Amino acid sequence: MRLWQAIASAETVGELSVEAVRHLSLTYAEISDKREKKTHNVVAHIRRYIERHYAEDLTNARIASSVYLTTTYVCLLFKQETGLTLNEYVVETRIAVAKRLLADPANKPYDVCYAVGYKDPGYFGKLFKRQTGYTPGEFRERGL
Repeated sequence: MRLWQAIASAETVGELSVEAVRHLSLTYAEISDKREKKTHNVVAHIRRYIERHYAEDLTNARIASSVYLTTTYVCLLFKQETGLTLNEYVVETRIAVAKRLLADPANKPYDVCYAVGYKDPGYFGKLFKRQTGYTPGEFRERGL
């Protein structure tokens, strides 16, 4: 309604142009805000999905299907929003859980490996050391 009033009251092409640009800028800002919220909601859903399913065989395709989007789009969206790839976030999530599990001496490093979704204790050890600077055994010994 405001736009039509502004158009009707414009006396010159310049006034009309200024009003059109102002209206388009406001419209763009609203659309951009809605997209940003939608993106944020999708990424939040992906994070929750990973945090609930970290122990499973997580693939980018499986994660993408949880939000009904293509794998390529989800990978791009997640990287833009978080600065991390999906795989990096999965590894960070799994290592965070592994740290908590390793705090309990009853949990053996190879058991922790399987509990957080890895099938190869050697690979788990390499990832753990890359993320923390320590092997799982060293991490536990130092009480970190």
